[in-house]
Amino acid sequence: MLSSSYHRGTIYSLVWGKPCSVDGSHDAGPWFFTLFSCGDGVIFQHNPSRLQDEAEDINTLIRTTNNLKLKLPMRTEIAWKPNFSIAAIGNDDGSIELFAATSLRLVCTLHAHCKIINCLRWHPEFTQASSGASRCSCWLASGSNESDVLVYDLTAVLDKKSNIDSGTPSEEARSPRLITECSQLLSGHKNRITSLAWSSHVDGLLASVSYDGTAQVWNALTAAPIANFRGHQNRVLCVEWSQSDADLVYSGGEDYTVQSWRVTEQEFRTPPEQKSKSKGKHKGSKRHHQPTETEAVKASTEDSEKLPAGQQEMNNVGQLLEEKRQQLLLDAGKVTAEKVTAREVNVVSATEAFVGTGGSFGQQVSEVASSAEDILPEDLHLTVAVSAPQAAVESEKISRHASLAGKPKKKKVKSLLPVCSGHDNRGKHFAYQDCILLSDLFYGSETVKTEAAERSSHLGLFTDRRGIFDLLKTEGLHHQKMGNIDYQLLLEIWKGNIGGTLKTASEKNCLSDYLVAVASISSQDPACWRPVCHQFAKQLAAEENHQRAVLYLLACNDVYAALDLLLEHGMYREAVALGKCRLSSRDPVLVKIYLAWVCQLSKDGNYELAAKWCVWRNCL
Repeated sequence: MLSSSYHRGTIYSLVWGKPCSVDGSHDAGPWFFTLFSCGDGVIFQHNPSRLQDEAEDINTLIRTTNNLKLKLPMRTEIAWKPNFSIAAIGNDDGSIELFAATSLRLVCTLHAHCKIINCLRWHPEFTQASSGASRCSCWLASGSNESDVLVYDLTAVLDKKSNIDSGTPSEEARSPRLITECSQLLSGHKNRITSLAWSSHVDGLLASVSYDGTAQVWNALTAAPIANFRGHQNRVLCVEWSQSDADLVYSGGEDYTVQSWRVTEQEFRTPPEQKSKSKGKHKGSKRHHQPTETEAVKASTEDSEKLPAGQQEMNNVGQLLEEKRQQLLLDAGKVTAEKVTAREVNVVSATEAFVGTGGSFGQQVSEVASSAEDILPEDLHLTVAVSAPQAAVESEKISRHASLAGKPKKKKVKSLLPVCSGHDNRGKHFAYQDCILLSDLFYGSETVKTEAAERSSHLGLFTDRRGIFDLLKTEGLHHQKMGNIDYQLLLEIWKGNIGGTLKTASEKNCLSDYLVAVASISSQDPACWRPVCHQFAKQLAAEENHQRAVLYLLACNDVYAALDLLLEHGMYREAVALGKCRLSSRDPVLVKIYLAWVCQLSKDGNYELAAKWCVWRNCL
């Protein structure tokens, strides 16, 4: 039987759960459970005994029960606790909401992820290792498009819910809780998490699979990795524990295989480090290699049977022309043996030229035809003329594909502050820790400030000038380690260390055009070279080379124009770094930069990073 209710997109998940309604009652007929389907951002509740009836959108129930008028997030996952007392719903903004059965009253919101929730799994109520209820029975594991697995201990939340259900609590007690930190952070995967599974044999034993192509087993009690399975050849999408063997796990993925493996037999404990992909340097070296005559003859002999269809046809045409010519010459006897030999060389060389040079098919057919015109009758000329247009069509197709394949891809500009960006993208729980660190740095005792300063090098955008210089030093060392010497020198110039930068570049033999320009400019009369620098900066900005444009503006000591250029192109992080290096902390332009950045962060929904600015602003 087909349900009468359709999702508008792909359905990713089906789970059984308690029938839900506004008043807590639901007519499910002879069925004690109802079926929940999750897809296209909504969750439907289906009555399995009456699939022909319209399914209910649980967002309607949630709005009515919790008196909500705001737009609800897109739903991506749903998981019921094994005793069906709580439903966990994952959303596209990284939040997880816990609703009480069967009225769907909001109990708690978990907001430790930053990206879309892919999977939610409740720990079993009982395991074979526990004599009674498992000590992890209130644990919830979650996976998202981030590479970390988060585990929440919700014992306190569920105990509070039980007390509320058994009595008549106040409105304050009934208000939902907000949790922004997980109980255990399981780090090791190198790509998004696709599925999770708790062991029904041992407390706290969790299996996870990821787009990195591996399956991982964790001890969630200690956040320690236990085993890593690398038998799949592609991304892994699902995982389950054996119900009869505590050491056996099953996993399946994009390599079309379901594989069983034992935890104790795995060689590795954590996923492998991702290797950087080659950009095709070896291919380029082969393309520019000029083969010797011996190599060319050998390659021609070995690949004679592997020629494309166009080249094989060209060889066949040349052979037919040669056979016909030989026959006509023997019958008519119109030319001498020397002339026959000369004509033969022309035809064969034209045929070989097509195979050896990879020229267009139509062009080479025309050359063969022109070589044979003097010795062939008109009826054979017509045959060649008919073949030439077909060859031209093939040539046009080959040229079109070659032009598309050779089109260069647009390069992605590297970040000047990768260390800072990496720290800011770690998740909400780390952003919370950074805010506490900034508070200690601004409002703590001298001892606390000293300890906080040692751990806050990545927060230089939100501290004093010494902090920003420490940040740029850290970023410069990172660029040096990664081989980006130009970026390291660029940051040194931002700090105003032009002389030291030029000296370092000279010692390392890495002087470039812009460094030489800076050296020459610094020794000239500003009235002469400043307009030229401004014009060149404008030209560089038009070419989307904003970093070099800022460099020339700084050479003119026009810091404000450089900041305006960065703000105009949305480079807020760089604008803050430059402003804190060159401007006073009380300069209103610096506050303007921060305000523009915070407005953009609010539009993007990145409230964690905006919170750091609020901490910095309050200390002024």
